[in-house]
Amino acid sequence: MAAQIKNNANTIIQEIINIAEMLTDADIAIYRMPDGDFAQLPRILENNIQSKI
Repeated sequence: MAAQIKNNANTIIQEIINIAEMLTDADIAIYRMPDGDFAQLPRILENNIQSKI
């Protein structure tokens, strides 16, 4: 039981790290958008986060 809880916790922590890294990548990508279109960023982030859940 304890091992399963620890495994679940480690999985959740890893997913949080993955999402944090993705958000960092997205922040960098903002500055690379040639037309400065920020409107699609929330949709892009939502799609990326949903794909990880």
